[in-house]
Amino acid sequence: MTHAVDPKAVERARMAHMSAGYTRPDGYSALHAIAYAAFQELATRISHRNTGQASGDPVCDAPLARIATDENLHMVFYRDLLEAAFELAPDTAMRVVRDVVVGF
Repeated sequence: MTHAVDPKAVERARMAHMSAGYTRPDGYSALHAIAYAAFQELATRISHRNTGQASGDPVCDAPLARIATDENLHMVFYRDLLEAAFELAPDTAMRVVRDVVVGF
């Protein structure tokens, strides 16, 4: 909004990133990011729901319940992506899930 960054340069960088794909030298792949997000969204959903209930305050519980519902929708999206990975490449998907769970 302040034009502190050249929008054309940002677009060129975005296109270069999208063309190159997602790579990291340590072997952490896009599938790792998807698996991590699936577990993280589930954990966040549980945390928000439990915090709201533990508060004993309906003014606190109601918005946290709504946030937990949103987190669940996010988790379902990433879970479905991960399920598709298991259908396409089950061995790779299982290795990725192992990596994520061990490091979680």
